[in-house]
Amino acid sequence: MRTNKKFIDNYNPSYPSTFITYQDCNNLYGLAMSKYLPYGGFKWVEEPDKINLDSLAEFDDVAYILDVDVEYPIELHNTHNDLPFLAENIVLDKQTKLVPHLR
Repeated sequence: MRTNKKFIDNYNPSYPSTFITYQDCNNLYGLAMSKYLPYGGFKWVEEPDKINLDSLAEFDDVAYILDVDVEYPIELHNTHNDLPFLAENIVLDKQTKLVPHLR
């Protein structure tokens, strides 16, 4: 398989765009086992619109699973192929980086 991307030298517009990405996927099980997992006490939130997402912390005693509807214009899909969907740019440990998950 070869990359066929608009901005590279050997781009061929008669073929569909293809991309190659490198994924560092070592020890996914170990990573998953080191994270907190929900285990009980689940409740529906009576007024979900009143949850202040900015006040949530990663290691709180209470966490939320959110079901959200997002309008994402179709004309942006190809433009954003190389970016994580709905990534957030925040500062962690005094380094700016792209974070593809919620805080």
